[in-house]
Amino acid sequence: MAEWLATGPGHFVANVLNHFFSTAGLNSSTRDACAQFNAANEAAEADNDVDYRAYWSVEDRELMFFPLQFGNDIIKSKENDETGGENDGIVSGRSQRWQPELQGRKRKKTVKVARFPVPADHLNEIGWWDFNELKDGGGFLHPIERARDYEMRIKNIYLDIARSL
Repeated sequence: MAEWLATGPGHFVANVLNHFFSTAGLNSSTRDACAQFNAANEAAEADNDVDYRAYWSVEDRELMFFPLQFGNDIIKSKENDETGGENDGIVSGRSQRWQPELQGRKRKKTVKVARFPVPADHLNEIGWWDFNELKDGGGFLHPIERARDYEMRIKNIYLDIARSL
């Protein structure tokens, strides 16, 4: 999405969004900029004592928060790989995956790269629930109860990740 917003037809959308929040970081969020940043920092990240984990997620378009469905369509039209352009409405599944190994000057470090435990769009990953989640056929609970259950499920995922460190 950053590439689409930073250049071409998305530039108009970025200018409108800039009235609500800063879009100054878009150029730093393109695939090329992220690849350059990762390459420049790989050795330092491999040689430090940080335990890196990288989780990625995708969700079916119809279950995504409505505004993210537009992003889903743009990403699918741009991505041409084995994933078929699967994404979370903001970032392609391929771009979310970090490399499984970092090479430093002193050592190699393994990075745990895993799929997020539940299908999720970009907002679901932080616990936001929307009414499109009702389309998953996940039971007969009232929408408010479903939202609370979903939020707790996401919180527990992050607690499990923290406990595993």
